[in-house]
Amino acid sequence: MMKTVLLLALLALPALAQAPSGSGGVPRSALPAAPLPAAPSPSSAAKPAGVSASPGLLPLADTRARLEAALGRPVDKAQWLAITTAWKQTMAEARITQNGYADRLAAITQLYRGRISELLPPLEQVGSFEGPSLFPKLEKERGLPLTKEEKLAIAEADKARKAQVQPLGGRLVESYAAALVLPQDRVKLALNTAAPAASALSSAGLPAKN
Repeated sequence: MMKTVLLLALLALPALAQAPSGSGGVPRSALPAAPLPAAPSPSSAAKPAGVSASPGLLPLADTRARLEAALGRPVDKAQWLAITTAWKQTMAEARITQNGYADRLAAITQLYRGRISELLPPLEQVGSFEGPSLFPKLEKERGLPLTKEEKLAIAEADKARKAQVQPLGGRLVESYAAALVLPQDRVKLALNTAAPAASALSSAGLPAKN
């Protein structure tokens, strides 16, 4: 009797070894481990939604919406005067930088300065666009590819433009913070975060803009 039972057990072993993993016939430790998902690299990490790496010099209406959201109420007449004065002065400086940049590109590419100005992004973006993004437009306009030397010269002009524009944003933050009596960090965050759409402040009877 014992020999018969032993023989049946030996015959059952191959069947157990071939059983599917879900049947419990094969220990989990004998199964190949599933590959672990690769950890995302820091460079591929998603940026927080609604935050821009470089907002540039925002349009005045957008600036107002963001600052009023940070303030929690509409700006009053005196605050709005201080904000618009600082904005206009900064935009005048940005225009000088933009014009100088256009002059430099015209000299490098032998294109008309007026046409170069038309190819440049809006003045409010003078601090947030990348010069190499203009390469295809410049090449299409003159019908010739840019040489290596020309690209290097444009890169140098782009570097000078950014160096001139960089302080402008900081001065605007200081001016806005002083006008609203808010911490500069709070104002900077408001200018770098997407403005609220159709905020309740807009319907609260804003002071006149003129």
